[in-house]
Amino acid sequence: MEKSHKQTVGNSELKLNEDGMLGFFDIRNSQHQL
Repeated sequence: MEKSHKQTVGNSELKLNEDGMLGFFDIRNSQHQL
């Protein structure tokens, strides 16, 4: 059960990265510049 839950979280993160990759990178760049 724990493994299944972890896999689901991983999949969700991957989907989020694909959907909001630009946004995530933008935030990271902003932090780096600051």
